Amino acid sequence: MKHALTALLLLAPLTALAGGTPKPTAFTLVSPDLHDGAIMKTENAGVGKAADGSECGGQNVSPALLWKNAPAGTQSFAITMFDPDGQGMNGVSHWVSYDYPATMTHLSRGDGTKEGIAVGGSNMRKLATYFGPCPPVGGQYHHYTIQIFALSIPPGTLAPGLTRAELATAVAGKVLAQTSLVFRYTR
Repeated sequence: MKHALTALLLLAPLTALAGGTPKPTAFTLVSPDLHDGAIMKTENAGVGKAADGSECGGQNVSPALLWKNAPAGTQSFAITMFDPDGQGMNGVSHWVSYDYPATMTHLSRGDGTKEGIAVGGSNMRKLATYFGPCPPVGGQYHHYTIQIFALSIPPGTLAPGLTRAELATAVAGKVLAQTSLVFRYTR
């Protein structure tokens, strides 16, 4: 009996163990490229040199993202990608963008590195677009949280070039819902 229960628990979907399936109307974010908790592909990693002088080794391709069930009153979306493990646990901002219109429901692979789709904020490299992972060589896996925020403010409200912290301050009280995915990566 003990082995049967263990086998059942190993096969049970995690959502069932957590109290059932998500509500069909929940604001959700998925990626056709990677599942939540997956290891990012090298193509998603950054390009150029890391702080230690080594090559990041990636192609800097942002993953495709799909979101649905934004709450009523949503006028725009903001997207961020943050590595809480970076820079001695101070964290590293890899992507800050906003002013995606409420009619938008996805970004294709690589769209995060294109200018003109949304207003670019400012990441750790002072770029207005996505910059992929580039953790220290030989270190442990870093966790990269991509969040999307449904906002009650229309596109054009926020100034370009906001950092992640400045964006959080600017949208305080205007976030109707948020959802996220976490990916991992190491070199």
